Amino acid sequence: MNCSSDNIRINDEYEKYIRKRLEGTNPTILFGHFIANIYRDFSQSMIHFYRLLRILLIDHLERLNVYHNLGRIYRFIEKFEKSLNCFRCARLLVHRLLPERMYDYCCILSGMDTVCSCMGDSERALKLLRQALALHKKSFPENQTEILFHLNLLGHAYFQAKQYDHALSILNSAENFFQRRMSIDHQRCVQTLNSMGLVYRALDNDKEALICFQEALRKRHSLLGKDHPYLASTYYQLSLIHSDRAEYEFALDYVQKSLNIQLIKLPHSHSELKLSRELLRRLQQRQ
Repeated sequence: MNCSSDNIRINDEYEKYIRKRLEGTNPTILFGHFIANIYRDFSQSMIHFYRLLRILLIDHLERLNVYHNLGRIYRFIEKFEKSLNCFRCARLLVHRLLPERMYDYCCILSGMDTVCSCMGDSERALKLLRQALALHKKSFPENQTEILFHLNLLGHAYFQAKQYDHALSILNSAENFFQRRMSIDHQRCVQTLNSMGLVYRALDNDKEALICFQEALRKRHSLLGKDHPYLASTYYQLSLIHSDRAEYEFALDYVQKSLNIQLIKLPHSHSELKLSRELLRRLQQRQ
């Protein structure tokens, strides 16, 4: 089988997988998820999900997904305690539906891990992620595409814990998994590249970090809206690298692009917005 036909086969398999996943997804949940994750309109998405909480019966099966999505939204806007509370509610609701809803349970654990990592509790974050990854591997086929989601989070958690060798090993595994299973650009592969850039930068390997961030930026341009906060995060990292290289014109351009997005899409108290403002201030002082 040649490379072209192999790529077609992989793409067909992935499309069938996505269609199957969408068939089991409640449209009202998907709509709120779309508002938060694609348009990054967190306030409207939150209104949507709280409305669902008011109208859904107390024993409705979708309440766990409502809490799960609220947990994600609160994490995005850095309301971490509220995020954890929502994830805990989702975890309580999903327990009675196991093992049928094992996939949801693994995602909830991963969501809690990300919040713990953001709060600086790396030990707890890694414990939750290892548990989620082990359950996923035990419950689902070894080659299921969603494994990439857990590998990405685990790699980033090791990065947050400053265990850079472990982080790079996990992220390389994620990249290899992606290349074997999918031949199309995918946001999770871009997340892998961006996280690898962070690790290389922490290891003082700016050459490799620059390659990762530039490739992540190229793919994010093609996959996401021009005002998506993920683009802003990559712009910021590129600005840091060029600043360290004394390439201040490039650095200033990238951080301004980052701020243009963050000022629209992020709360004014968000940590990433504060970092971009501080970097812009330092760069302007050099002019």
